[in-house]
Amino acid sequence: MLDRREFHDAALAFELSGKASKAMMAYEKAHAWRPLFTLAMKSELDEEKFKELSYRVAGMILCVTV
Repeated sequence: MLDRREFHDAALAFELSGKASKAMMAYEKAHAWRPLFTLAMKSELDEEKFKELSYRVAGMILCVTV
C-alpha cells in the first residue's frame, strides 16, 4: 500500500498536469487537508460536492483523533 508521502507526491503530479479531481483524491488519501481544500476552492466545486468533501474529511479527522 502507498504511504501518505507517495499520495502527496501523486497529488502534486496530478495538480501540475491539470487533473484536479485526481489530485483532490490523492490529497485526501494523504490527509493533506490544506492543499485539498485550496484546490477544491480553486476548482469551484459546486456547494453539494464541497459539503460532501467536508463531511468526509471531518469524519476521517474524528476517526484519527478519537
